[in-house]
Amino acid sequence: MPSSLCICRPLHITCAPESCKQASILAVEGHSTITSDTVEVSFTKKELAEAVKSGCPTCIIIRRSIGIYIENATNSEHLRRDITVSRWKDRLRMVIGIDRIPFEIFNSGEENREDPRTVNTNRCQVFPLGNYGPFGTSTEPAYAACRKWIEDCVTDHPACKSERPELPRRVIAIGHTGGKNFSPYLYESSGEMGSYAALSHCWGTTQIITTTTSTLSQRKMHVPFESLSRTFQDAIHITHNLGLKYLWIDSLCIIQDDLHDWETESKKMAAIYQSSHVTICAAKSEDGNGGCFADATLHETDPFSGSDIEVHVRKCPRHIISEAMFSYSSFFHSSGNLPLFTRAWTFQEELLATRVLYYCADEIVFQCKANIDCQCGRISTHIAEIGDRTAKQQYEAALIDHRDAQNLQIQWYRIIRQYSARNLTKESDRLPALSGLAGVFQSKTVLGRFLAGLWTHDLPLWLTWVVWGSHPPLERYVAPSWSWVSVLSGNQICYPLLEEDGGVSNDKVENELCISGIHYELASSDPTGAISSAFLLVKGKAVKARLVYNYDPVTPGAGGGGGSLLVLPPFGVSLGDKQVDFTCDSSYRVINLTTEGQDVWCLRLLTVKKRDFFLVLVPTSNEHEYVRVGIKHDADVEYGNGTSLDGIPQSQSWFDDAEEKEMKLI
Repeated sequence: MPSSLCICRPLHITCAPESCKQASILAVEGHSTITSDTVEVSFTKKELAEAVKSGCPTCIIIRRSIGIYIENATNSEHLRRDITVSRWKDRLRMVIGIDRIPFEIFNSGEENREDPRTVNTNRCQVFPLGNYGPFGTSTEPAYAACRKWIEDCVTDHPACKSERPELPRRVIAIGHTGGKNFSPYLYESSGEMGSYAALSHCWGTTQIITTTTSTLSQRKMHVPFESLSRTFQDAIHITHNLGLKYLWIDSLCIIQDDLHDWETESKKMAAIYQSSHVTICAAKSEDGNGGCFADATLHETDPFSGSDIEVHVRKCPRHIISEAMFSYSSFFHSSGNLPLFTRAWTFQEELLATRVLYYCADEIVFQCKANIDCQCGRISTHIAEIGDRTAKQQYEAALIDHRDAQNLQIQWYRIIRQYSARNLTKESDRLPALSGLAGVFQSKTVLGRFLAGLWTHDLPLWLTWVVWGSHPPLERYVAPSWSWVSVLSGNQICYPLLEEDGGVSNDKVENELCISGIHYELASSDPTGAISSAFLLVKGKAVKARLVYNYDPVTPGAGGGGGSLLVLPPFGVSLGDKQVDFTCDSSYRVINLTTEGQDVWCLRLLTVKKRDFFLVLVPTSNEHEYVRVGIKHDADVEYGNGTSLDGIPQSQSWFDDAEEKEMKLI
């Protein structure tokens, strides 16, 4: 075997021996240049490093291509695993490591662009001519695709049609001065009509430019383009290339140190995103430095002709891993590098917008009320394959049939499940960041009045939320203990009775709790926004039980089990000879408010197929006043102390002989 034969040699199936060293070696050995439609080769990090050291130009480009997407690729965990490269006649794809990260590499040369399968005999053809066309999310073809998506939506989708909107109170006039130059300023509208884009982005931990009372007059004259974050600059370029003159950005269009202005304008955010011509989502960036655009271009040298060639590297979107992953995700990419979808504020921005352009790490995705598409063109196919819909599609479908109460209940639960898992910088924004969606649902009336994340219609059902895990308490009052909003953001809330698989229909649920009074005091003029206090007056069957700690909170037990707040469920309640464990809302809340063995109250909410659902309540220092600390779902709380007419022992529920008790839940 010639010493110059390299690990990449099987990939040169389309190369001509006269222009490719590896192909010529294969020819000498008697191998045909093209032996099959697909060739696959796997090698280790060490083998690739040795090939790079030997000077193989193909392996050098492969190695550098990996480095574009995996930082510090030399020591990356991904490269401790095998690298698999597959070469078709028109594609070359790499799959890397345990996460199976796929990339495609192709040559953007102009020769034979009409037929990328054509072999150019003038040089090595290991990298095919680009079957995706020019790569990138900031190229003219990318802008053209966005304009086409929006144009088709405006023309062909009745569900997306609307009258030309009124401009928000303040917008950024992008001030295009020619070429790629802009002189933006803050424009205060007097109620005129106009089309505009809105930006959805992560603020992050780095300081971004804002408008304050002291800078308002200055912003109205001029906002230096260079003072804007990279994300804001990119958004201005996108706005211009979509043919729009105005852009709404929250940090600049709301006066950040004016509480009255913030409350007034934040109430309008639902309408602002709904009325925008398009919402630009900077999905891949965790702060203003990340920008919207993603481009990955390598400039390498053709080792045979000596001319420069441009090699494009495209990370292939995987879109969806499984139906289970998709159902619990706000988005439809399996990629974990979309920080925007970890932030609570951006969730309603995505759902409320008529049209959305998601600028992801791999490509642009477009979604409106009626359609979804992407640069690689495969996303709608992937969604159809599993027979599911995106969160936005589910939301739009639920609003069409808005008179079906159970349908809206399930859709609100989908929203809660996803929203609660997202994070907030300020926990006081827990309700304001959901206010726009809450307002839409409240306008449908069938759910009743909005109540700190819950609804007055079927309120006992809405009290059956559950959260798993241990999390510290909120530092300030955000919501009463009976609302899931009192739980720290980032902890996913579940409603087992509303699960699409395993849930139950409303006709099988028997409410056992009477709501005799509701006190609900708003902290602002927003009817679905922040609150300053709330309590419920209820009447229902309740039993006194003993609180049981299922772990030693001080001394770690054998094997490390005791003392850990992650041992679930860490608490139970005991009555007579019967003990049942319950799911606590927060281990910290239970420990801070109770001592082991103390009395607690179990308040029945409802029954399903004769199974009890009850809250676990801790009394406060005020008479008849209680704090929620947990819930028991589908409880088997029975003991055999009853006797039927024929003398056979018969089980009775804890609550069968319980007296009704009036309580104030805070």
